[in-house]
Amino acid sequence: MQRGIRLFLLALIGLALSGCGSVRSFPPPVPTADDWWEVRLTQTGGFVGVHLVVEASSGGELSVEDVRSGRSARRQLPQAALESLDQLIAQALGANRDGNLSPCADCFVYELEITSAEGVMRLQADDATLESSGALQLIELLKQVRDQALQTSY
Repeated sequence: MQRGIRLFLLALIGLALSGCGSVRSFPPPVPTADDWWEVRLTQTGGFVGVHLVVEASSGGELSVEDVRSGRSARRQLPQAALESLDQLIAQALGANRDGNLSPCADCFVYELEITSAEGVMRLQADDATLESSGALQLIELLKQVRDQALQTSY
């Protein structure tokens, strides 16, 4: 009987000690064949006639270009931006979007293309219809990383 109690106590101590391990943090997983994506945003128009392009991929590659000035840059996306893009792209792929253009003459036109394992999604919007497009936050983030990369490309 005492042997049974000893085994029980040893097992109980072993279980208690097994919960004392350290917490490990691992780098984010590499995209698999099912969750890869590539995104391209082209912004054109406006009063001054801009033509800006940004491309990014789930592997973290970023490529930007100001077609009018000829400036371009290639970078690795910061981890925080990559994680945000992952979430926003998933939202954009699942959103019901209304990507129409308005008759606005001086608006910027945004052409968004997301290629993923699910296929290709294309969206076109302008300043007047961008908010209802379902991709406002994604486009704003892409513009932000594009502008930062272009500012540091001198």
